[in-house]
Amino acid sequence: MALKDLIINTLDNANVSRIVFSFGPVTVGAAGYTSVKEAVRADRITVVHVPELGANRAVYRYSHNVFRLGFRSIGGSADKQALLVHESTHAIFDVNDMDMKVKESEAGAYIAQCLFFYYLNEQAIRGGSTPTFQNPILRAAWPIAQAATSTPNIPVPSLAPLYAAIANSHQYGGQAEDDIDYDGA
Repeated sequence: MALKDLIINTLDNANVSRIVFSFGPVTVGAAGYTSVKEAVRADRITVVHVPELGANRAVYRYSHNVFRLGFRSIGGSADKQALLVHESTHAIFDVNDMDMKVKESEAGAYIAQCLFFYYLNEQAIRGGSTPTFQNPILRAAWPIAQAATSTPNIPVPSLAPLYAAIANSHQYGGQAEDDIDYDGA
């Protein structure tokens, strides 16, 4: 299987089409993921293996229109699929040539990641199961994503705990308020 098929097959998952939400400059929905999938198919967005990332990491680089994957297969991992949804959400912002802050881009991607996880495990979650995310940003995004399943227009003030988790992360520390000028794919 070609690496780009990992993105295409993940975005073909029926649960991706259920991801719909918006806040501030962010709008995410099925049409956006379809645009990303088509850009990957047409090689306007490429997919490369970068083993140095580690087996459980992936990154979308908008300046080069490339998904960088630390893995070559999903191997049945819902976490890897959810990560690809996260990175594909950044690609949506790029394909749509959007401008936003790092915290908005990351909040959108983490909410989408949680929504995918929610829909993939909806029956168990409705039965009382709750995920035990290690990542504090995912923990902050989870209740926002749950609320978005019934109210997709997310009030910006409700994002404060998620924005704080992003700002306090070593991964995004000092950059949360920086602007991202996605340049189109």
